Amino acid sequence: MQVSEPRAVCIFVAYDHPDAGARAKALCERLGHSEDFDFDLRLESFVALQVASPSLFSPPEVLHTDILVVAWTQAITLPTGLIDWLSMWALRRKVADAALAALPLVTGGSSAVAAPGIHQLREVAAAHQLTFICDWTGGLGIPHDDFQSELRQREQTLTPTLAAILSDSHFDPHLDWGLND
Repeated sequence: MQVSEPRAVCIFVAYDHPDAGARAKALCERLGHSEDFDFDLRLESFVALQVASPSLFSPPEVLHTDILVVAWTQAITLPTGLIDWLSMWALRRKVADAALAALPLVTGGSSAVAAPGIHQLREVAAAHQLTFICDWTGGLGIPHDDFQSELRQREQTLTPTLAAILSDSHFDPHLDWGLND
């Protein structure tokens, strides 16, 4: 039996702006150093990926990607050409258990910028049986302060109703009845 050396994790980063690419690269490098694993990192802009012919992957090593990271800062929705490219990559990939990671790098924490892109990537991942990685939850639901006020409002509506139901007398069940009676 031949034992092979473990191969480096291949990470490919697609980004919309050079700042997003630099931040994603720094994050991947920190992760690689902190977890002490070897990785190959490649970066490419959305524009370059959309210009490339969908039948040709440049570089071809992208088909061996373990984790494809999409980092963006500016778009409300991701470009259709990028989504098409991701779908084509997912169909042709050589790594069966590849992952698609969302890395929204929005300024000011604007949920309106990130949520549609996260949704698009989640759909691509689900359609192609990719593991979807996203640890950014801001803006995907009700903001914390609004949630608390909504919860208090619901509590004020439901508590009197429940108290009235519980205070009324209830019909006592027949104690001699069983499941088969």
